[in-house]
Amino acid sequence: MDEINFDDQDLDNLVIKDKEYYSKKRQKIALIIIPILLVLFIAAVIALVFIFKPKVINEIICQYETENDNQYINIIKYNENVDFTLIIDDVKYNKEYSHVFEKKGEHKVIFQFKKNFGSLDYFFEGNQYLLNADFSQLITKNVKSMSNLFKDCINLNNVTFDNETPNLENMSFMFYNCSSLEEVHLNIDTSKVKQMDYMFFNSSKLTYLDLSKFNLENLVNSSHMFHGCTNLAEIKFNDNTKTINLKDMNHIFDSCKSLKSINTQIFKKNNLTNLNYVFKECISLNKLLDLSNFESKEITELIGTFYNCYNLPTITFDNFDTKKVIRTELYLIILFRYI
Repeated sequence: MDEINFDDQDLDNLVIKDKEYYSKKRQKIALIIIPILLVLFIAAVIALVFIFKPKVINEIICQYETENDNQYINIIKYNENVDFTLIIDDVKYNKEYSHVFEKKGEHKVIFQFKKNFGSLDYFFEGNQYLLNADFSQLITKNVKSMSNLFKDCINLNNVTFDNETPNLENMSFMFYNCSSLEEVHLNIDTSKVKQMDYMFFNSSKLTYLDLSKFNLENLVNSSHMFHGCTNLAEIKFNDNTKTINLKDMNHIFDSCKSLKSINTQIFKKNNLTNLNYVFKECISLNKLLDLSNFESKEITELIGTFYNCYNLPTITFDNFDTKKVIRTELYLIILFRYI
């Protein structure tokens, strides 16, 4: 057998070829394994997202009170466009608008909604069994109107809103005749709201309202907004609030008999044509009412504006333009009756 001799150069070449061979083989293996690993990684990430994805909560938490055993009551107004699951005292029910409560007393009722909606109009209107309502976990980004939401809920005591409402436009009659309402927490976006007329009408147990987060730049109508809030002693507005589009505020503070002062400066820029009965029966007003620099060029009526405000010591009218005013009936009647 012939002897094969390798010199150093031949050995080096063999080593290089061997390295090249295994390098190419590793590259081929990598081209197969890396995509597989990448797919597995993506699948794992997706699985983790679904496993640990926070549950979307879209619900209203309420408290009702029934007076008798086996009492049948309407829970909310019928609305075919709203789909929800009802949880009453920790028991789930399919979509129900009324329910028989076996035991009298207080009951926790949760409305879990399956999709977002654009209106809360008349949702609880006339519900005499509703005590409290917490909307802070409700998705309200699409809601445009809350008109008449709690109208005539005569036993409603406490309401909480801590919501994003970038499209909200209408809050008229929202708490109309809620005569037992004592606490309202409204942390919402009102930058597009145009209607607040009759919003708190006859909410006679309210003593304090914090509206400091309200943006009123697009507000058009605030007539009768606080009319009949006889125990309301203080309304907190943001000092930078503007009402440049306001056209109607007649009767806004009518019969607010406990109100001692009003920040009128927030209303100085406006589109008002009358101030009719704005401060009527505000018998506790006892601090300077400053209407100086009040935008009044278009005002034609001042009917009963200060009717029966007999404790009001001073009204400042500097720069108040009354050139177009044609009606002033009862304007200052009884204002100075004890002087």
